[in-house]
Amino acid sequence: EWDGFVPVRDLPQVYNPARGYVATANHNILPQGYPHRLSFEFSAPFRFLRIDEVLRAGKKFTIEDFQRLQHDETSLPARTLVKMLAGDGAAARLLKSWNFVLSKDSPAAALFELWVRELPSRYATAEVKPEGRDLVARHLALPTLIRMLEAAPAATRARILSESLEAAVARGRKLLGDDMRTWRWGRLHTITFRHPLSDTAERVRLFDLGPVERGGDGNTPNATGGTDFRQQTGASYRHVLDLADWDRSVFTSVPGQSGQPGSPHYADLLPLWAEGRYAPLPFTRAAVEKHTRHRLLLAPE
Repeated sequence: EWDGFVPVRDLPQVYNPARGYVATANHNILPQGYPHRLSFEFSAPFRFLRIDEVLRAGKKFTIEDFQRLQHDETSLPARTLVKMLAGDGAAARLLKSWNFVLSKDSPAAALFELWVRELPSRYATAEVKPEGRDLVARHLALPTLIRMLEAAPAATRARILSESLEAAVARGRKLLGDDMRTWRWGRLHTITFRHPLSDTAERVRLFDLGPVERGGDGNTPNATGGTDFRQQTGASYRHVLDLADWDRSVFTSVPGQSGQPGSPHYADLLPLWAEGRYAPLPFTRAAVEKHTRHRLLLAPE
């Protein structure tokens, strides 16, 4: 599973699955030996495995439950890596007392994200010949790194984890200050919505929105991945549909319903989106009329 492949025998049947749900999250769903290539790139399975973990509870889920699941920031890689960590220094204690949720206000989440960025180069230094270290450090995928750490001798693994954590603390102090207890993942992890014409004129940059602090990362159901701590991928739009009563459906989108700067609806959905809150998604005519706030009529001369 750490290789990004989830065996087909562990997946529910697609037609009326007895488990009651089908879940995917951009991971590899192809069984070994399947002759048709649907894609050549897949996400790591962590997001799917967390979604599956929640849904396997078997409870009767509400619309609010699915809202929370779409914004779940529990990190399965963090669970695995922290369990391997030895020592009882301040950084190790912070991680070991953590709930593994990458919330934007979490000091431990900030430390973990700094740590996981140091691990590939430290592993390459310890285990790879000099001529191949840079290449491995740049391209070592997290599932593979975790598997190789688990297979490494205990002393080697402990040294890699300890040295990378020390490097993460040093970098964190430069970025966030000396006191780890005051660190926040959201101070590092942000998103900015740039207008397509921002680079053409200074005044157009007034149409940019953000930066907005974000939780999660590329391996949590609330996918907020990117480089240099910036969110560059993830869902700008989400919905939860109630097939028993379509008018109870909800959605979230960003930044607003209007693309026209100056409109009151240009950025009015951004605060909701940033906090994982939803708005009504009405279906019937009566419900649409009830929730209508603005009409725009475009008519030819």
